[in-house]
Amino acid sequence: MDLLIYLAVCAAAAIGGSYLITRITLGRRRLPPKPGTTLRIRAHSGVYRSRLLTTDDNLWRMSTPLQRNHYVPLREGEPITIEAPVAGGVYLFKTTVLHSDADRNELSFLVPPLTAPRNRRQEQRWIRQVPITLDDAPATLVDVSRLGARVKTSQRVKLGDRVKLKLSEGLIVGWVIEAWPTKSGDPYADVLRVRFETPLH
Repeated sequence: MDLLIYLAVCAAAAIGGSYLITRITLGRRRLPPKPGTTLRIRAHSGVYRSRLLTTDDNLWRMSTPLQRNHYVPLREGEPITIEAPVAGGVYLFKTTVLHSDADRNELSFLVPPLTAPRNRRQEQRWIRQVPITLDDAPATLVDVSRLGARVKTSQRVKLGDRVKLKLSEGLIVGWVIEAWPTKSGDPYADVLRVRFETPLH
């Protein structure tokens, strides 16, 4: 009888252990960004933005980047760095262009196993609340860190737009990675989160 109880306890422990391992594995699974997400691409020739098309396992497809209404000819085998925003952070990884389809203006690349997204708010932020300009239009700098800033503006911009901020540190170029409306009664229409092309020193 004792042997049966012992075997039953062992079986229950094994089942429970398997369930726990499965839950932990699923919990660690990193979800890719949604199709349509604006990607930031850094290549030897410069920094560009593109639109994510599909995420099939470790193979992603994106539209060929545009610059001044012309497609950027990224070549197969060319090393690139991808920055893909997701809820709560951003995936940042290096890869190479696997295939370039000039007819459909699409690129594909392999994605390494996704680690935890980097938290864009881990950098120390300084509250400023000072007037600045965004693309030569009046704006207010809410806060700033080494990697980016939060800005209030009435300028019409979209996610992924490249903008120029005139700060006390000088003229800074960045990309709009988040946007949401300000509270009612605020003289500015939107709050933007801007990621700098080059970190502040």
